[in-house]
Amino acid sequence: PLDSFTCEAYIKTLLKTRSMNRRILGQKIDEQDWKEMGVDSVGKGIIYLSESFTRIAFKKPDDIKLEVLSGRESGSNGYGFNFPTFINFYNNNVNVLTTAFALRGFIAHISEGALNFDRYKYMGSFFEDNKEIHQVQVIPRRKFEPLFSGTINITEGDWRIHSLDLRLTKESQLEILDTLFIKQLHVPVSNNVWRTKDQSMYFTIKQFGIDVTGTFLNVYNKYELAPAFTKKYFNNVVVKYDTAVNKKSTAYWDTLRPVPLDPEEAKDYKIKDSAYQYRKDSVWTKAYIDSMRSNQGKITLSKIFLDGFRRSNYNPKKWTTFSFEPLLKQIQYNTVEGINVRSAFSIRRSFPKIKKQLVFEPHLRYGFSNGHFNAWASLRFDKNN
Repeated sequence: PLDSFTCEAYIKTLLKTRSMNRRILGQKIDEQDWKEMGVDSVGKGIIYLSESFTRIAFKKPDDIKLEVLSGRESGSNGYGFNFPTFINFYNNNVNVLTTAFALRGFIAHISEGALNFDRYKYMGSFFEDNKEIHQVQVIPRRKFEPLFSGTINITEGDWRIHSLDLRLTKESQLEILDTLFIKQLHVPVSNNVWRTKDQSMYFTIKQFGIDVTGTFLNVYNKYELAPAFTKKYFNNVVVKYDTAVNKKSTAYWDTLRPVPLDPEEAKDYKIKDSAYQYRKDSVWTKAYIDSMRSNQGKITLSKIFLDGFRRSNYNPKKWTTFSFEPLLKQIQYNTVEGINVRSAFSIRRSFPKIKKQLVFEPHLRYGFSNGHFNAWASLRFDKNN
């Protein structure tokens, strides 16, 4: 392993639903939210798509700094997901993304004692740049152990990893996810050092009535193996963002993107970015304000007693919000009042020009045993963030 290095990474993250229930954890998804997610009538479609370019600096044992040069997120002005993933199959114990998927990690095929866990089948060889590469199929000896299955390609003579195509399932003690496929391509970045060039991960998960697939694509380039870091280069700042990180043009991305978008991805950007721009341009128009007001829905007995509610006038100059806590959650008992109920609500009036808000919070309380009605209130004029 290298003591230090720098490189650049292109990172693309894609999440798609294959199906989705209209009700998640007992909560119904209303028609407007369903439409904004970009899924069809059965809940199929892209729900998240982002790209980023990130400069990475690393120094042993675990110092790392990321400088996000550019990022985009479909349907918003977000920076996208820009944290690279390095999966090291030279380690005896391989961690994949996070320990949440397997607390003990997974056993590598070239680790010490790997022969006790895997069977190997020679599949032949091929040549690349006059170098022979051997293809080996890896077969776990037993089910329900933290083992990969698939193929791994090893270079002749120096026995380095050239590439691999491996998978994990529930039989591999994979948690949370149902399946995970990992592909890597390694290339020489100096006479004696090989590093990961391309890495893609494809996963599936089905939970709470949502069937999701996802892809994490990392493409690494511009490796520097002996960087000269200043003494205080690594500090408490782990991630830095360029001031123009989310302001790059479509032409910029088309020029620098190492892997072309799929037609489905290009369509998602086009539709959702256009919708986002329309919403941005229409904010604070009368039609927008009327729409936001109507989308708040009616105040029902269920909201009064069980859920509570919040209402705003959506007036940017005189923004006023009314919040009401559900009554049933305010029922208490003590030996003096017996059963008592409290009504808590608040009214907030914002003053955007001076970044202040006036908050009025009345409290009404009644004890059924002593028959006392108590009322008090607070009035505050404080900072509005």
